[in-house]
Amino acid sequence: MLWLFLLGMADQKTTPDEKMEQEVCSMIPSMQTLFQLSKKYYEKKGIWAGVFWLDAAQQERVVVHNSKDISYHLHYLYVPIPKNPLFRTDSGYDQRIFSFVCETEWEVRDMGPYMSASFPQTPNMRR
Repeated sequence: MLWLFLLGMADQKTTPDEKMEQEVCSMIPSMQTLFQLSKKYYEKKGIWAGVFWLDAAQQERVVVHNSKDISYHLHYLYVPIPKNPLFRTDSGYDQRIFSFVCETEWEVRDMGPYMSASFPQTPNMRR
């Protein structure tokens, strides 16, 4: 009898958690969501955490590698956090790649180096 029960359990295709994960991971987040998740990572875990705020997106691009792995290219304005530990007062622009992975939800895995993002020029764009 136990064998039949275990056989029945093995036949289940997905658990509710796995189904929810598949649904979450099957949809690429909106640009707004990617920006907010990148901002949170930049300000809490990134190399400039506690020093600069990621202020405004200037240009964005998404590269889908597979259903659970994307790169978010972001050109942004950064501004200093008042009284930051490095006494930085400058603001400026940078562009970095934020690598996203989805296991149970979309999250930033890491942030690329200074000026790592790229924005290929289309024929109709002018510099």
